[in-house]
Amino acid sequence: MTLWEIDKNIEAILEDAIDPETGEISEDLFEQYEKLQMDRDQKVENIVCYIKDLKAEAAAIKEEKANLDKRARSAENKADRLKQYLEFCLHGEKFSSPRGSVSYRKTTKVEVDENRLNEVPERFLRYKDPEVDKKAVTEALKAGEDVPGCTLVDSVSVIIK
Repeated sequence: MTLWEIDKNIEAILEDAIDPETGEISEDLFEQYEKLQMDRDQKVENIVCYIKDLKAEAAAIKEEKANLDKRARSAENKADRLKQYLEFCLHGEKFSSPRGSVSYRKTTKVEVDENRLNEVPERFLRYKDPEVDKKAVTEALKAGEDVPGCTLVDSVSVIIK
């Protein structure tokens, strides 16, 4: 039985539990109510445990991802250093074997002097979209300042431990 079904059964029992003539609570219905309430508590507890398991699994996956990212960066850096070492040792000389080869290609790239950005024509510049500093806005609103387009909204969040 789902949590929703249990709640509907509890509502139905509560509607039928009181005898309209005498005002007494039916003992049978009270026992059914207690059993449904225990079933409901067990269902809620099971859901809480399942959420905790999923959160733990997500955390373990994130940790493993971070470890794999670190290993990948390390391997890429090592490959780059070895590539620079080969370039230094070969001095532009080509190399070829059945298992691999080294060759060279002329490339062109743009280098930008960050100190002279104000001299670059506007048509060559790109700007990032603005981003709201929510922490600063929160502090300003709490201090009574009016920030157009921003309001503090109270909400309730579920905490599962």
